[in-house]
Amino acid sequence: MFYILYGEDDFSIHQALGEIKEGLGDAGTLAVNTVSLDGEHLTLNELRHNCNTVPFLAPYRLVVVKGLLKHFEPGTSKLHPGRAITQADGRLGEWKDLPCCIEQITPTTVLVLIDGKLNKQNPLLKELSPLAELRIFSLLRGRRLTPWIQQWVTGKNGTITPEATNLLAELIGG
Repeated sequence: MFYILYGEDDFSIHQALGEIKEGLGDAGTLAVNTVSLDGEHLTLNELRHNCNTVPFLAPYRLVVVKGLLKHFEPGTSKLHPGRAITQADGRLGEWKDLPCCIEQITPTTVLVLIDGKLNKQNPLLKELSPLAELRIFSLLRGRRLTPWIQQWVTGKNGTITPEATNLLAELIGG
């Protein structure tokens, strides 16, 4: 399984990751089989190694990578040799092999890439999108925010008045 979660709504991204974790079985054994990697300093070989490690006494291993895709945004200058793109050539460096790597990871590995707001022209995102369950989390504003607050409170078995919902939405920036 392979997921890409990105956008400006960190809260909803965190919730989505929690839902993925819930679907992978016992929280205790999953905690032992979860690794979080920093996309800022990650190499393809490190990712490959973590994705091909067999889970310990559990059905799944969860590999979460934060901040990898942002380095391939269009117009980004070269950040790390062999990894980031340049405006002129658009090369992915070693990461051009990531789609092949993902197709070969063990079925017991669940890979989740998490990032902030990304341009749809991001070359690595374009390469990986057909292989992933893609979820985009835009900030809720205006008319979409108020019903979301009401649903969230109700989902937590709480109650909130319409006035409080409107005030909260206004304070959040809706």
